[in-house]
Amino acid sequence: MKVKFCLSVICGIMFAVPFYFIFLLVLPEEAFVSALMCGLIFTILLFPVLILEGKRVDKKYAKFEKEIQSAIFYKANGNFYLGKKVCNGNIYFCEEGIVFASLDGKPLAVEEVLLPLIEKYEFDDIHMNIYTKDERKFLITTSQAKEILEILKEKHWIES
Repeated sequence: MKVKFCLSVICGIMFAVPFYFIFLLVLPEEAFVSALMCGLIFTILLFPVLILEGKRVDKKYAKFEKEIQSAIFYKANGNFYLGKKVCNGNIYFCEEGIVFASLDGKPLAVEEVLLPLIEKYEFDDIHMNIYTKDERKFLITTSQAKEILEILKEKHWIES
């Protein structure tokens, strides 16, 4: 909620700045107040839109999670490379493997990697690379990479 509010405020400021220059040409004595009002109205209108969009996306992913057969023990959000393009979505770490799901675009991007097929992992601060025995490579960027590494060690997917 805090992030959405900050994003709304930043967008409101970015919306108000060009209007300030436009109002300088049209109403120079009221330019600042008019631009400030435009930015404030934009911020007030954008905030509920961001909240509703977030709820819509959360609902879509919650429905998808119910369809996953294996028990999910960790979920992360990030960018991942699936074949031809980079997608943003959720990464589900399940008892039987990893499921990548990007449900925002058309067609939906969903990929499953079973645990026995995983050959090796590579980690750094925000990146996680997964290599499979069938020569697929999954490049993941997430702020939760370090946390994922620790959880996979606890689950004995990775030897310490």
